[in-house]
Amino acid sequence: DTWMILSSLLAVLPTDPYFNHQIRLILQKSGSAMLANGQIPHHFIGTKPTYKAISGATQTGPNVFWILAAIKYINVTGDTSWAAAYLAKIEAAFHYLRNMLDSTQNNKTLLWAPGPLWIDRFKRTGFTSDSNAAFIKVVYEMANLYSTMHQTQKAKELMQLRDRLIENVVSELLSKEGDHFITSLSRTGEVKDLVDYDSNLLVLAWVLPTSSQSLIHKVLKRIDSGRCTHTVMPTWVSEKFYDQQDTYGGYTGDSLSTMG
Repeated sequence: DTWMILSSLLAVLPTDPYFNHQIRLILQKSGSAMLANGQIPHHFIGTKPTYKAISGATQTGPNVFWILAAIKYINVTGDTSWAAAYLAKIEAAFHYLRNMLDSTQNNKTLLWAPGPLWIDRFKRTGFTSDSNAAFIKVVYEMANLYSTMHQTQKAKELMQLRDRLIENVVSELLSKEGDHFITSLSRTGEVKDLVDYDSNLLVLAWVLPTSSQSLIHKVLKRIDSGRCTHTVMPTWVSEKFYDQQDTYGGYTGDSLSTMG
């Protein structure tokens, strides 16, 4: 939510001093509640920070989108003074995610997620396509931030990490059919695959280089072939239904919902 709200404000009023101040206050509100390990709160109940989703899951999304929001503010406003003063907080939030990197059964490095990126009720745990796609975007933006701050070695190291993660997402999470990315892979190699439209679109937007035209078209064709996609009606979140066993508390209310 922070990322979406701040993106809207920055798009409409990128140079307004009052709104820029309000944006910093929003970012710093969550930053002030960061845990020692770098975890950003999921939400606040009144003034009390809460670190788990309503489902009880620990999501990667709060850290992902808080980092992206902070960097977007810096990029749009050019406020490098705030960036320098707040860089340690942004780095702490980033390292919370980076510490989730682990090795697959094939000894390939990917992020091992304890829960879903952003859909609270969906059981997405392990080497998931949604969180790995989002983390690659975060790595890219962090590298650019380091470049802005003239920390070229850190920027170079993160761009190299991004390249490795992109290779590993394709080698480990691309389905056997070769036309979509699976939901998740366990440490022992077990595949879960509901053909998620949200995570596949994130992979197209944030992971695959434009040179991968053949694969991009295959994934888009698979999404377009669904029974409720944007060609006719609003797009659902997945091709296969997230049934009770696939959701926290057996709640399936998000399973046939549309997404923007």
